[in-house]
Amino acid sequence: ATAVTSWPMPPGLLCNQALTSFTPFSLDCEPAPTYELQALLKAQAKANEAIHHCENAGAEVCAKLAKRGVDRISMVQGWFTYYAYRAYSDLQTNLHETRMDFEQAAESAMANAPGSEAGSLLSCATDDLRPFDPLPNIHPMDHRLSALPPLLTLASLALPSLTCSARQRSARAAVDFL
Repeated sequence: ATAVTSWPMPPGLLCNQALTSFTPFSLDCEPAPTYELQALLKAQAKANEAIHHCENAGAEVCAKLAKRGVDRISMVQGWFTYYAYRAYSDLQTNLHETRMDFEQAAESAMANAPGSEAGSLLSCATDDLRPFDPLPNIHPMDHRLSALPPLLTLASLALPSLTCSARQRSARAAVDFL
């Protein structure tokens, strides 16, 4: 039997902190494409592969977000369709919304399918699209953050943070917060 390991936690991460897209993971992606058409095609290929990993790992939210992102840019299949959609449709908005979906799907995969390649593939697909995104500094924010009562949010900031053991960190990483 093989043991399932969780993602390595960066040093200094505290027990009461959840993994987010701002957690300093080290991820090696190939260099971003130099042309928008290449970026769209590579991102589609990576996202389609990640969808299979999400489905196999049981991360339905990740698969749904990645599918939605691919559906927005799937009409671009070569130079002719790229130029047609670039000139006569709102491809820039679709590219931005696809990047947002891939970024949120990557975060979901990191949290809900820690042993899967889905998070890495979606993060690299996001990196491929970012240079061509008209709004690259906008990132998805989980709507559940606004569901917390204001006093609870302030109280959680005032609590002292304690560091935890490696066992507690790995247990924390395995928590399904969806």
